[in-house]
Amino acid sequence: MIGKTTEEKGHSVYDQIFELQISYFDTKTTFKQRIKVKNKGNFIIIAEIEYMTCSGSKCVLGFEDIEFEI
Repeated sequence: MIGKTTEEKGHSVYDQIFELQISYFDTKTTFKQRIKVKNKGNFIIIAEIEYMTCSGSKCVLGFEDIEFEI
């Protein structure tokens, strides 16, 4: 990987329960990560996504692995 993952701006609000600024996206967003390719053959990138989705009364943590064939 080259550098840090970047993301779209989204929204940012202060959450009184967590006592910090929280960023969120309404329906979807795009994350980007630069990589350095070390060989010319096809390969697969496995990415781990960690997220939290909240309603007015509770929050749920989620984890997913996704694969990108390059």
